[in-house]
Amino acid sequence: VGLGLSICKSLVSLMNGTMDAESHLGVGSKFSFEVPLFITPPDDVALYGRIEEMLEQYNDNGAIMVMSPYMEDYEFADRFFGRYCIDVVRCRSVEEVEMFADDQRKFGIAIIDLSSSPADGLAAASTVFHANPNVRFAFVRGAELDEGYKAKTRLYTDIVIQRPLSSKSLYKLLGVA
Repeated sequence: VGLGLSICKSLVSLMNGTMDAESHLGVGSKFSFEVPLFITPPDDVALYGRIEEMLEQYNDNGAIMVMSPYMEDYEFADRFFGRYCIDVVRCRSVEEVEMFADDQRKFGIAIIDLSSSPADGLAAASTVFHANPNVRFAFVRGAELDEGYKAKTRLYTDIVIQRPLSSKSLYKLLGVA
C-alpha cells in the first residue's frame, strides 16, 4: 500500500490547500493540488528585519503583551505582529500581568490600555518594567488623561496612542514610521 498520496494530502492540507482527483477506468488517474501563494513584498521583508532586530534588542523572546479589556486591541495587534510570526499575549487584568511576571515571562513590547482604569494600567506597567527594564511601552487611551496620570505615564512610555489602534501607531512605536 502506497503512502505517497496520503502524505501529499496531509502536506497540502497543512498549507491551507485543496487536492483533487480524477479517475477514468482504463485511462488512468490525475491528481492535482492547489495551495495559496504568499509573496512578501521587499518592503515587508526589510520591515520584518527591523522589527526582529528591535525585539531582540528589547527582549530575548520577543513576545508582545496587550493588556486591554477590548478584544479588538488584542486582535489588531495579533494580526499586525502575527504576519511577522511574533507572539502576542493578551492580559485582561493586572493579576494576569503579575502571573506572567511570576513565571519570568518578559515582554519586548507592552501595549496597555488606560481608558478603563489608568491606575491598573500603571500598575501593570510597573510590573512589566520590573521584569524587563528595556521593554518598549505604548499606552492606549480613549480620552485625555489628567495631568497626574500624564506625569506617571512619562516614567514608562515610548508613545501614547489615541484609540483605536492602527498600523501607523504601531509602526511609530517600532520607530519605523
